[in-house]
Amino acid sequence: MAQEEGERLPQVLARVEAAHGITDLTQNLHFYDRWAPDYDQDVTVLQYRAPRLAVDCLTQALPALAPDALILDVACGTGLVASELQARGFLRLHGVDGSPEMLKQAQARGLYQSLSLCTLGQELLPNSEGTFDAVLIVGALSDGQVPCRAIPELLRVTKPAGDKEQMSGSHEVRRMAEQKDQEVPADVRTGAESQEVVWCV
Repeated sequence: MAQEEGERLPQVLARVEAAHGITDLTQNLHFYDRWAPDYDQDVTVLQYRAPRLAVDCLTQALPALAPDALILDVACGTGLVASELQARGFLRLHGVDGSPEMLKQAQARGLYQSLSLCTLGQELLPNSEGTFDAVLIVGALSDGQVPCRAIPELLRVTKPAGDKEQMSGSHEVRRMAEQKDQEVPADVRTGAESQEVVWCV
């Protein structure tokens, strides 16, 4: 098994590099549609830890988050983050992604209460203001995936937080934007100070 994964590694790395090189959103979604059937196997080869680290981040940033919290998994892909959330006892999970084929893979896991097709940055989320107790976006905040201009929409659907989360959110959004070389508008920086959004990039 290890030998087979080692043999596949160059192919998988080339696929990841190709994905990162696509800045056109429509092209990227088509790329992920084609990748969906093999995605989980490929990230296993890469020993991809981001979903687990993201849920670690969530539980550390929001230690009082109850098991019945309503959580939105943005750019949920095949549901890797949902698997980690369920392992920590979180069961009220909603997912959203722009790739229909990725959503089919996520649906097959049976971990989400609902899944929605939505191209963030071009469309609004199909949820009311203040719906979710927490929102996660893992490995998808970039050109060609979920652009920074979509952050206000994530904030809109997130319930207001207490003072502790107010302080951490703004810092994380600024750090994230600096890493991505993207400017975050002032209304996004202000909004992030009052919402329970965990940014994991």
